[in-house]
Amino acid sequence: MLGTIDEVEDRIARVPADSASGWVVRGVFEGDLEGDPSEPWYVDVEVPHLDTPNPASAYQGDRVRVLLEGEGLYLSPTIDVDFGEGIEVLGVEVLDAYTGYAELQVGEGAAVGARTITLGQASFAEAFEVIDGADRPQILDITPDRIFQGYESELVLTLNTALDPQVDLFVDAGAGITVSVDPTAADDEVRLSLLPDADAALGTRTLLLDDGKRLYPFTVEVLSGATPSTCSVAATSPGWLLLPALLVTARRRRT
Repeated sequence: MLGTIDEVEDRIARVPADSASGWVVRGVFEGDLEGDPSEPWYVDVEVPHLDTPNPASAYQGDRVRVLLEGEGLYLSPTIDVDFGEGIEVLGVEVLDAYTGYAELQVGEGAAVGARTITLGQASFAEAFEVIDGADRPQILDITPDRIFQGYESELVLTLNTALDPQVDLFVDAGAGITVSVDPTAADDEVRLSLLPDADAALGTRTLLLDDGKRLYPFTVEVLSGATPSTCSVAATSPGWLLLPALLVTARRRRT
């Protein structure tokens, strides 16, 4: 054989073996005579594969949490995740090298149609779809939309769609507000109770109703609990706080 492999590299014929990941080598001798093929050399290569994302689509304006699962994905907290123009990746939660969640905010004007998902160096064409936002599930009404420091309030959220009552719902209320009664769904309504701290920050707060896949933002205004209106106290306070008002009313009737 002529010299080392380095010296005759341009004269080594690499021929695919039976497997796409296997190779054989033929030596080239003086006079361009070929030797017998070597035993196959195999390289253990894991081709990235992405299962159907869950959910595999989102509406324009949607905020969703997408399950990404497959083989050879090599997910990590620093991996670059991209769903294309008009879709912002808010965060990535990695469960292991092959499973993770991507939280997305789809722009109101994001182009409708199929999207390529890019995970690091791997790309998966037409793996996700943006749907016209005209029928996007959302919260239409919040009653009441004002809550008071130190007072518990029951809220009714009305949606344009019915939620599965068997699905566990969660609400991210942010700092200073406790979800005192967990949300429950019935038809197109969700009921829950909120209890702001006595020193909770005042002003408009954005909360998130989470059904495990879609996140529904809604806003409430936190007002000072020092001087809530009589109506609001009646709706949100323990009954014993109403006793003085009832006594005054009774005395007036007697006179």
